Amino acid sequence: MGKMRLLRLLMVSFMALVSLPCAAQLFKLSADKTVSIQISHPPSLGLTVKRIAFGQPSGTCAPELVDTVIKPEFSKNQVEVIDRQNLDQILAEHNFSQTIYADPQSTARLGRILGPSALIIVKVYDCSTEKQPLVDNSQRNLNGTLHTFFISKTTASLKGSIELVDLTTGRSLGSREFESHPEQQNTSDAGQPEFPPDYQVKTTAMQEAGDQITHVFFPWVESASYVFYDDKDCGLKDAYELLHRGDRDGALKLSESNLQQCESAHKKDKTLARAAYNVGIGYFLRGDYDKASQFLHQAMQSKGADNTAGRAAADCDRARQLGVQLKTYLDRIAQIPAPSAIAAEGPAPPPAPVVATVTEPPKPAAITPPPAPAAEGASKPSVEDRLKRLDELLKKGYINRQDYEKKKAEILKEL
Repeated sequence: MGKMRLLRLLMVSFMALVSLPCAAQLFKLSADKTVSIQISHPPSLGLTVKRIAFGQPSGTCAPELVDTVIKPEFSKNQVEVIDRQNLDQILAEHNFSQTIYADPQSTARLGRILGPSALIIVKVYDCSTEKQPLVDNSQRNLNGTLHTFFISKTTASLKGSIELVDLTTGRSLGSREFESHPEQQNTSDAGQPEFPPDYQVKTTAMQEAGDQITHVFFPWVESASYVFYDDKDCGLKDAYELLHRGDRDGALKLSESNLQQCESAHKKDKTLARAAYNVGIGYFLRGDYDKASQFLHQAMQSKGADNTAGRAAADCDRARQLGVQLKTYLDRIAQIPAPSAIAAEGPAPPPAPVVATVTEPPKPAAITPPPAPAAEGASKPSVEDRLKRLDELLKKGYINRQDYEKKKAEILKEL
């Protein structure tokens, strides 16, 4: 009796081992029948300048998110980021109040000092991690006995928002929220394992949030996978083999020939739909969305079509619309001069006067008072130091030549 049970157990083990390569092979073949297509997206807000400043970040993790994740993306996309220390110094020198980021008049004044630029305000509402011990009793081993696994899971939560302000007008151009909840876990059958480190999961949350924020300001690419049929009828398999070897043009040309062959031979609706679909995917890969849409919709409207053709046709139409939007954005960006060129173009328009409305007087904090005269005996920067600082502001493009000469003349009058 014992030998029979042992033999049965060995047979079960053998069948399990034999089935593993088959399952892996089926998965590999299924994966090989798909093709990846890149769909380009324009930014959801986008920049109309090539110089930006960051307002004071608020909330836990906000400074780290700005300095380590967001700023490098702007530099990578050739957008100048005004150093936080220099921005604070400019705010102090020009007597800007702490409410500048909420006051359109003050932000517009700052824009006239910095030149064409934008202000980005980052707020984080939640930046936390949670540890959770779990037990899984649902797994069975080869002989069918339930087995216990202990799980230690760490979850991070990062929520916040960004706002884009046009420093030319002081007007908000829009805001977006970001949110990330990654989790990592360790599993053991020998007792509760260690929890994944907080910093590790939080880093993933930062990266995911950074991707969402990058999509707000810069173009990005979405990768989508689609089936490419390899039926033997009408030579679809031959076109698939060409595509599998990397010959996209050859696969498209053969797919068009396959479709004509199917139509001439009056093949079944299912084969005709798949032949038209393959042609559409070939044009989709090439980026010819008009022709791709034509053949994908032909496949979708066929009696033998399935959901695959409908999804690909919808994605192709969306990619075509996104492509038009992206071209418009890139054309606009190409016309924007670099920050250094902006500073050399000439004088900026004179600052607009601050006008108080009759119906609602402005709050005291919204009006920037003129600098008070220095008290006698109080320490004051020397003329040489002030001229040196003025030269630095001009070189960095924070002021134009006209403002520089005017301020220089005022300083020299004190000699």
